[in-house]
Amino acid sequence: MILPSKMIPLTKSLFMNGEQCTKLLWYAQRKELPEITLSDRHKFTQGRDFEKYVKKLFPDGVDLSELKNEDNIKDTQKLTGKKKTIFEAGFQSQDLFVKNDILEPVNGGWNLYEIKASTEVKPEHIPDLAFQKYVCEKVGLKIKKCFVLFLNKEYTKNGEINPQELVSKEEVTDEVNNVANLEEHSKKYLAVFQNKTAPNVSIGKHCNKPHECSLKPMCWAYLP
Repeated sequence: MILPSKMIPLTKSLFMNGEQCTKLLWYAQRKELPEITLSDRHKFTQGRDFEKYVKKLFPDGVDLSELKNEDNIKDTQKLTGKKKTIFEAGFQSQDLFVKNDILEPVNGGWNLYEIKASTEVKPEHIPDLAFQKYVCEKVGLKIKKCFVLFLNKEYTKNGEINPQELVSKEEVTDEVNNVANLEEHSKKYLAVFQNKTAPNVSIGKHCNKPHECSLKPMCWAYLP
């Protein structure tokens, strides 16, 4: 196990901020983003509700989501040694840190699952999983397959919610393995952390993809 450094680590959420815009990343790692909207809060609540049903598909899973990062990493190491399914498994390799939604032991390694409260696999889900796999393998895990778990848009509730029918699963291992430049991007984003001022980034399509950026009102303020 590689011990954490004293530097603020690059997490998967910060990595995805960097994939969208390094200016967004700079503000995010300083916790200086605008307060999230009521609509976004509602989406996060829906996501947490969906996670509860997903976890029922892994009844033997151990949930580490309530632990602080240091304790999470220690307990994750113990549970991986026992080949246990883990929710929110934490791994840190120097300045890189991830928490996996679900890590499942299989013959010869582990399967990695990302939970998304969407009705399909989206392009941005792939680099998210790729960064997780990258960090997991840096600490010695062998990731065999990667999956996205998402809402089955054909599901109709009739009485109690059936998690087996509610949740759709799609393997994305090949797509994840085709993501390149993870090391290069990680180093680039960690370097952004050291800047005393935000990067100068022109506005463009990235302001709205994969999500509308919370900095848009500031970056677009000069427009009539």
